Amino acid sequence: MITKKQIYFDIDGTICTTKNSNYKNSKVKKKMIKIVNALYEKNTIVFFTARYMGRYKGNTKLVKKKYLETKNQLIRWGFKFHKLTMGKPSYDYLIDDKAYNVRDPYLKKLLK
Repeated sequence: MITKKQIYFDIDGTICTTKNSNYKNSKVKKKMIKIVNALYEKNTIVFFTARYMGRYKGNTKLVKKKYLETKNQLIRWGFKFHKLTMGKPSYDYLIDDKAYNVRDPYLKKLLK
């Protein structure tokens, strides 16, 4: 039995461009739709976002009220995904042995 890999994607700055936390006017990166959707069938795709965390000072109850708005935006853009998780901590840098930048050539390996 092959276990699906869980692949987490950030939203703002990764699959779309967003200026000044204006999420409703974010612009999708079409190349990322192709990448995410190609990974969808053989993996578990999760969007994990810090949207609204700064605005609501880390209050995840308020942040989760924006879940449906964010989910519908992802669907409108054409992304296939299994789960959306709101409430990712806001940080300046993430140091993790399994973290990759969207520009990292490793993403191409995932598609093979």
